[in-house]
Amino acid sequence: MSDTTASTAEGKKADRKAKVDAIHATVLQLAEAVADPNHGDETFNNYLRFVSQFHQYSYNNVCSVLAHRPTASRIAGFRAWLKVGRYVKKGEKGIPILVPFHRESRTVVDEATGEETEEPGRVYYGVGYVFDVSQTEGEPLPNFKADLGEDGKSLLAAAVRAAQGLGFSVTFEPIFGDVNGYSNALTGAITLNSERSAGILCQTIIHECAHSILHRRALGEKQDPQAHALIEGEAEAVSVVVMHWSGHDTASNGAAYCRNHACSAGVIRGSLARISTCAGQIIVAMDAELQAAGVLVADDMDRVESDGGQVEATTVAVG
Repeated sequence: MSDTTASTAEGKKADRKAKVDAIHATVLQLAEAVADPNHGDETFNNYLRFVSQFHQYSYNNVCSVLAHRPTASRIAGFRAWLKVGRYVKKGEKGIPILVPFHRESRTVVDEATGEETEEPGRVYYGVGYVFDVSQTEGEPLPNFKADLGEDGKSLLAAAVRAAQGLGFSVTFEPIFGDVNGYSNALTGAITLNSERSAGILCQTIIHECAHSILHRRALGEKQDPQAHALIEGEAEAVSVVVMHWSGHDTASNGAAYCRNHACSAGVIRGSLARISTCAGQIIVAMDAELQAAGVLVADDMDRVESDGGQVEATTVAVG
């Protein structure tokens, strides 16, 4: 390989790495914005809305979409849009996201000695591009979601089955006082107040399911007030995300909870990642239950593309 060729290859690799680093920087900027008491609540609520819309995408990629296209409502790769009869408008710039690539293990032969060695497989992350529906034109997208009904009974039934599918038992019984429900710190079992309406219990079971996934051990330990605030804030934020996904907007003061725990953007970044991952896990479980019950119809686009599964072909890998 000539010096010129080597220099060009190194330059391309540096450019790719810079694109990946830029996405990581965007993630940290979001955490710093949430930590800001002057603007954090609005930023946090926008983030929760994005998580509900793009739950099949990773935390890093949700942050990137939010930063590059705050008005995005539906995203897909170039080829995925073609499959549903829509075309990216001329001149539109793609939204960068991180895309994982898996290289299989291979046998490498030393040219000098002829010795063979096994090189293990590796995972690479490169930058691919997706486009919001507003950047496309063509056939109208169908509305795949059916009306869940005002009483929320179908949603509650799906949430109960989803929690059970995740390994947590769910029981209904009268609970004295203003408690809507609670979860067992050791087993994750969820108890709901049978005296409450289905709408309230929908939010409650999701909140408690988040506790069971994220905080089971922590709930059984003695906590200082700040740690307790963070735990409650994360669970409530997960509930807001899942309810928003189902078409119901609920209030959240999760940003204040996070700030009360620590002003460090690093700590808040960890919290945002946990919220995103947990909410996605619950949404996937509930989505399957609602489809099985005939309340929701499968959305083929969501099945085709998950975190860049078929993003634009210009995606590159970074070693």
